[in-house]
Amino acid sequence: MEALVRHRRRVSSTNDLAMAWGSIGRTGYVARNNLTDTLFAMGVAPVAPEHALATLAVFIGENREHGVHGRFDWNRLRTLAPTMVAPRFAPVRPPTDPTGRQPLSGFLHRLTTAEDPEQAARLVEDLMATMIAGVLRMPAEDIDRHRPLQQYGMDSLMGMELVTALRRRLDQEVPVMELLHSDGSVSGVAEAVLPHLLRRASAGAPPGRENP
Repeated sequence: MEALVRHRRRVSSTNDLAMAWGSIGRTGYVARNNLTDTLFAMGVAPVAPEHALATLAVFIGENREHGVHGRFDWNRLRTLAPTMVAPRFAPVRPPTDPTGRQPLSGFLHRLTTAEDPEQAARLVEDLMATMIAGVLRMPAEDIDRHRPLQQYGMDSLMGMELVTALRRRLDQEVPVMELLHSDGSVSGVAEAVLPHLLRRASAGAPPGRENP
């Protein structure tokens, strides 16, 4: 689209504008297809139609060739789409990323110094229980660690939120298929995550400011 606008402006001297929108609230394709919550979970928040139109008026008034308007959670987008860290996104990405990397040195040290594999597994299971409780918005002690999370109301959007939290909090890529192949409980998720953290611990982790 940008190439077409650029060509028309050069050949026909038009004032065409190529506009890229994020998620528009209350109207349009996203709203009609009930995709607002899905995109929000991915890091794309809805823009009010009146704000979108105001921005469009500004871009037209400035005779812009192209423009982008949306509300983006760059930390969440970065974890779901690692290409967002590419240099081409630098002009629109926030200059600082205060929550993108969660240091793990203290927690990984506790894993490597655990008395036995059972203690290491309990450490990871405790952490998973806390994180999953945050997604479910309920106390961790109220969750049966061997009960499928779907029975607590965990749906696909919450599952996406959990995957994002794991990647952000643990600074670790845990394949989604491994989580899906677990039994869907706190214990099962912890069992899937444990080998990744143990490998990370044995390889060493960069020092950080806080622990999980």
